[in-house]
Amino acid sequence: MDLVFDSKDITNSPIRSRHDNAVQFSVLTIDGSDGKSTKIHYGQTADVAAVIYWNHRLFEIAGRQLSFTTTKAHPEGFFVSSESRVWRWDGPAYLVKYDSKWEAKLELEEEHVATFAPFKSHMFHDDEPAHITILPAAQRETVFFVMLFIYSECKRLEEAKDNKAAAKNFKAAARILDD
Repeated sequence: MDLVFDSKDITNSPIRSRHDNAVQFSVLTIDGSDGKSTKIHYGQTADVAAVIYWNHRLFEIAGRQLSFTTTKAHPEGFFVSSESRVWRWDGPAYLVKYDSKWEAKLELEEEHVATFAPFKSHMFHDDEPAHITILPAAQRETVFFVMLFIYSECKRLEEAKDNKAAAKNFKAAARILDD
């Protein structure tokens, strides 16, 4: 299954099937009185598939809520990257890591079962929209993968923004000390 985000903003975008261009999910993020939440709807309907409650640090699929810490963990082991996370909902555990794109594989397997490639801007040819690929063996977990990839990419972008701001502040402080 190949899914493509219509918008550069993956937290506010229809997600279409690459096969027939039909809207499979619609993502909408609101900042309400109870905090920020990202709802993932089936198609273009009001039926909610999943929700990320950012302020409460909760995920919800089909009405069942689990905390961020229950759903994801840092893997243990000598040869495991510190960038990797183990994600689990009801089914198997998936090892998820980022290296220019997000890749998920069954925890004890080598083959990737799902990937998320973020939006890529190009100057001289068409931009590449963000997209998710899920192998047939893992398609029963599609809602879970859509939710975890949106969460993971948002956190990655937030961390990159924070690191850039910290570097800028460090350079400013160094200039002051040099004067």
